Amino acid sequence: MKQKIIDLYHKYGCIFFLAIILMWVKTIISYHIDFNLGVNGWFQQFILFINPLSGIVFLLSLSLFARNVNKGHKILFALCLLNSMLLYTNVLYYREFTDFLTLSTMFQSTSIFAGFGNLIGSTFALMKWYDFIYWLDLLCLFLLLRRRNSFLVLADEKKFFTRPCGRKAMIWSLVFFLVNLGLAEISRPMLLTRTFDRNYIVKYLGISGFTVYDSIQTFQSNTVTLEESDIEKTASYISQHHAAPAE
Repeated sequence: MKQKIIDLYHKYGCIFFLAIILMWVKTIISYHIDFNLGVNGWFQQFILFINPLSGIVFLLSLSLFARNVNKGHKILFALCLLNSMLLYTNVLYYREFTDFLTLSTMFQSTSIFAGFGNLIGSTFALMKWYDFIYWLDLLCLFLLLRRRNSFLVLADEKKFFTRPCGRKAMIWSLVFFLVNLGLAEISRPMLLTRTFDRNYIVKYLGISGFTVYDSIQTFQSNTVTLEESDIEKTASYISQHHAAPAE
């Protein structure tokens, strides 16, 4: 058994896989200590366990398209930082409002200052003693990346940061997502076509899945609003410039 673990370490041990595992574990921990998702039964627990994987693999796979391993590692670290910020801001927001950050909340200035401004002002009050775990993986990655001659860093140079690897990682992320979505549909049919509480989306698709889902919903809603506005403007123009029929 010990030899098998050693063989797996030498075969798959690298910064890229380590980053995936660290971010995956961190997300799972956040589900259990900071979010109340209403998970019932082993099947939903299993879905909750796998749902962060597709988003993390897809996001970090972007670093594999870098021209060399040094740039790739910098991009990898930046993507890990971005994902950690998304997770932690959702944690803080959930502690204050028992809800998840939507695209409109993040980007509309009126919503930010009216609703999210209180959160910014009381950030320290919302923090808890164990919040260091949300940044511990970044510290580990930073220290490892500084050791250019370490086994994990050298393994990346031999195995990864080529376009074929990037494409393979993206394909695997799609496979993970389809498996995740299939299991979610078994537990909650028509998950993406019916209106559900945001807790349901996060419970079945994860934080990153919810963010993508909310972005699509926001875009579609804005498109419909824009079309209705255009119709109203057209109708108003016609009524104002309507000429009476000649007698």
